Amino acid sequence: MNPKTLLSDISALYNEQQRAWLDFALAVKELGQVQIKTLSILGCSVTVQNNPTRIRSTAAKIDPLSIAERPCFLCEKNRPPEQQGLPVLDGKYNILVNPFPVLPNHFTVVGRDHKKQDIASSLEDFLHLASLVGKDSTIIFNGAKAGASAPDHQHFQFIPSSRLPIFRELSMHEPSVDQALFSFAGANYLLFTSCHQQVLLQKVGKALGSLQESGDAYLECLNLIAWNDDRNSTILLVPRKKHRPNCFFAEGVEQILVSPAAIELSGVWVLPRVEDFEKISAQTIEGVNREVCFSAEECLNLLK
Repeated sequence: MNPKTLLSDISALYNEQQRAWLDFALAVKELGQVQIKTLSILGCSVTVQNNPTRIRSTAAKIDPLSIAERPCFLCEKNRPPEQQGLPVLDGKYNILVNPFPVLPNHFTVVGRDHKKQDIASSLEDFLHLASLVGKDSTIIFNGAKAGASAPDHQHFQFIPSSRLPIFRELSMHEPSVDQALFSFAGANYLLFTSCHQQVLLQKVGKALGSLQESGDAYLECLNLIAWNDDRNSTILLVPRKKHRPNCFFAEGVEQILVSPAAIELSGVWVLPRVEDFEKISAQTIEGVNREVCFSAEECLNLLK
């Protein structure tokens, strides 16, 4: 598919869904009314939003029993009849508007077949989609134990790059090598970039192989953030130690319902409850990042 044609079709889909799907139009309208604040963490700015509609994602139950007992909301037969899709990659995936958006022009790319969230078998598709959605969009992957609210169904998301604070930081610290350690707000990332997608595929694949050697669970506990510019394709790989921080499970005033996924690790922190939005601090976010993500040393070990 011609990328320019696809981008035009994506824009048309977004506008048409606002016209024809009342619930989605309301969600977009409410998105413009969410409370937002900015915090500075280790010299990096992050955005925090109070977005009540995201409670079903932030607090999603992803244990095997809960997954087995609910219908998959990404399968076509279970989606709202108003939700229309745009086929891509020869119909292997469908682009859908996200009915509970974090940002304007927030889309989900859903696999046609019902199979579990797995990046090892879909990395090439992920990179291909990054090239198709255009240089102004960022495509993300949440592992089955790293923020995916539907770990039983393969999917990605994409959003406007300009809305993600991490890109402001990257623009000021453009790496001079094709793979490097990058740190942002207390979290550590492995940055891979190349003008050849096959080279990028090999480099990221090697890092994923190193993670798998540490245990298959690590392949479920990672995030990917990818984009293209006029020269290169780039991927940020976020290896993780755990899905949710201790404050998620705390009780009383100590509890903060935050479940970091790729969007949070890109600098947009989503708090469904207003009380959590009001009390979360820069120190809390830095602590959560350090708690759930690999240390710098652990990340660098994956490049050896």
